[in-house]
Amino acid sequence: MKKLITLVLFSLCFCMVCGAQENNTEQKAIAFGVRGGLNVANHVSMSFVTYDEYEWICGYNFGVTCDFRKSENFLGRTGLFYSAKGCKETYVPYTHLNYLEMPVLAVYQKPMGNLVSLELQAGVYFAYGVGGECKEDNMHGGYDYTPSFKDSDYKKAQYKRFDWGWNVGAGVNIGHIYLGGAYEVSALFGKRHTNHCWMFDLGYTF
Repeated sequence: MKKLITLVLFSLCFCMVCGAQENNTEQKAIAFGVRGGLNVANHVSMSFVTYDEYEWICGYNFGVTCDFRKSENFLGRTGLFYSAKGCKETYVPYTHLNYLEMPVLAVYQKPMGNLVSLELQAGVYFAYGVGGECKEDNMHGGYDYTPSFKDSDYKKAQYKRFDWGWNVGAGVNIGHIYLGGAYEVSALFGKRHTNHCWMFDLGYTF
């Protein structure tokens, strides 16, 4: 997996070198892109008597985007991402939660000349858990590795596979290159766990 992440980041950096020389005057009605970057994730455990926030953990995300331009300043954006989230707890060195995510976003872009534009985004995301594990201390001085999601063979798993929530972010486009960040928070308040994730991405729009 580390080799895959390195290859994705190298490809994006190569696209940056090639694409930064091109201008951004042509606006396509539909434009596809690729993105990848860093996740900094956590979750909050809630019940009627406790509110516990755990430690943040680093993960990654990568995927493709599709923009539907409505006007010079407004567009819709969706796509498909692989996103690694999770947290650290007191007696659990890590919990990994790996999702396939689809964002549905409204984006406002403000051109700053022929080459540069700033953008703000807001919307929702839908996610489905495709894997993950919890590393837990056991009573023998070692660790147990158990699946994260409830419908696995491990009956004590805590997390539901489906998640959805809010996404807000900002970024800058330099030619075909995108650099930005976003914050996701699960909308499943009232359930036991709520995901939180900061995402920092580098991308290329074709």
